[in-house]
Amino acid sequence: MGDCLGLSTVHVNRVVQELRAEGVIVWRGETVIIEDWPRLQQIAEFDPTFLCLESEPR
Repeated sequence: MGDCLGLSTVHVNRVVQELRAEGVIVWRGETVIIEDWPRLQQIAEFDPTFLCLESEPR
């Protein structure tokens, strides 16, 4: 995952462990389950308006 994101393996492992400890994600084999989507959005400071999924009138 680190190679795909351009991050070190150590950094990715630390972040994943923190997310698991907080109950935000569960990692089972090759599957990652997001248990708390609102909390993950908060941690990541995600802004859904950034994606501009809906067209606004001009």
